[in-house]
Amino acid sequence: MSEEEAASSGAPGDQEPEKELSEEDRVLKENEPLLAELRAKHGRLGIFYDPWEFEGVLVCAKPAKPQTFREYSNALTTALTAKAGEPRQDVQLLNVNLALACTVHPSREAAKQIFEKLPLLAQRVAGKVQDLCGGGTKELGKG
Repeated sequence: MSEEEAASSGAPGDQEPEKELSEEDRVLKENEPLLAELRAKHGRLGIFYDPWEFEGVLVCAKPAKPQTFREYSNALTTALTAKAGEPRQDVQLLNVNLALACTVHPSREAAKQIFEKLPLLAQRVAGKVQDLCGGGTKELGKG
């Protein structure tokens, strides 16, 4: 039997070694029990990971109450359209508040510390929450 035939024969010990997992796949695999539990409770999730800044994963979901997103959306619109001299809310603070309200892992206090260290992450989490609340919905056809 040629080497080529032996390699394709499927004989034990002749199989290629398993491919090494990417860092992303490894983190997802390590956290699968937690993520499965959170998916069962909250549905679709946003999962964030930064090994240099925090341990494990930060996970967000749609807000438990739809009113939470409506209040964020209304406040954001008001903040972005305020005329000079009118009171205006801090957009970053709005993002942080939505991100904290929708973070389901780790604890709120741990998430708050992460967002203080990584302020742009709160904006990314708020963006993911927007997707989870329908912003990521695909439109099919031309109507």
